[in-house]
Amino acid sequence: MSRIDPRPEIRCTINDFITRDYLVFAMKRKEAVHGKIVRIFVREKLVVVFLGNGLYGILSWEEFSIYPFTYYSNNNIPDEILSLNEKVISFFVTHVSSNRITLSRKDHMAETLAIFLSRYKWPVVWKCSVTSVFSESLYLDVGAGLKGFLPCRQISAARINNLANFYHIEDIISCKKIEYDSSRKDFILSFKAMYNPIKQELAKYEVGQIISVRIAEKLSNKSSIYPNEPGYYVEVNPVLTGVLHCKDVLELDKIVSATITRISYRIYLELSQT
Repeated sequence: MSRIDPRPEIRCTINDFITRDYLVFAMKRKEAVHGKIVRIFVREKLVVVFLGNGLYGILSWEEFSIYPFTYYSNNNIPDEILSLNEKVISFFVTHVSSNRITLSRKDHMAETLAIFLSRYKWPVVWKCSVTSVFSESLYLDVGAGLKGFLPCRQISAARINNLANFYHIEDIISCKKIEYDSSRKDFILSFKAMYNPIKQELAKYEVGQIISVRIAEKLSNKSSIYPNEPGYYVEVNPVLTGVLHCKDVLELDKIVSATITRISYRIYLELSQT
């Protein structure tokens, strides 16, 4: 049986009562502090972080991430930094003096990665926030900015043309870690490994129900349940594939209304009368 992830929520709040003494304590104990990026200096390659109670920390771009920067905006700021601007994230404190507080997100990510690799060797459900959406995969934040990779084949056996039709940035997805890719420093995740999603999703539908589906692929005559008549595989949702009986020729990727005629291991449909 899967364990529920005991990690704290990814989203956190700034401590308005934080002090320099506490930051020294956190530095010695290697405890994370939370702050919000409020300013970015391009020439100096520095980020200013508001920590709360009038205190600010300095974070160099070199200490921002364990991952190399790959994309830059038009004003030469790494996209990863821009995407987290004005958002609350976690850091380690590396230096505290009367006039300067320095931070490292990179050290915090490395420490968290080491903990994850040693602690989460059993099946565990992680709740992750979507950070990037591609047609055949998602990237998620599994905690502390660490990347999780969720390929389409680990979401569903259904024919999905584009995951962007179903998922968006900052969506929360529950999934399991199935592998760690040390070369890319990211976790390979699976939604299907949590349970049998198809059976649970099928239970949400009933014969006679009218639903919207997306045309995914044309059936051949051999695979069609209605020989010599057009049929299509359709996307019902990210988990379920349906088979649509249709005498008309339909454009791929088109959304149509259809009536459920039968439910087995997939959903069978006909075009709704308009």
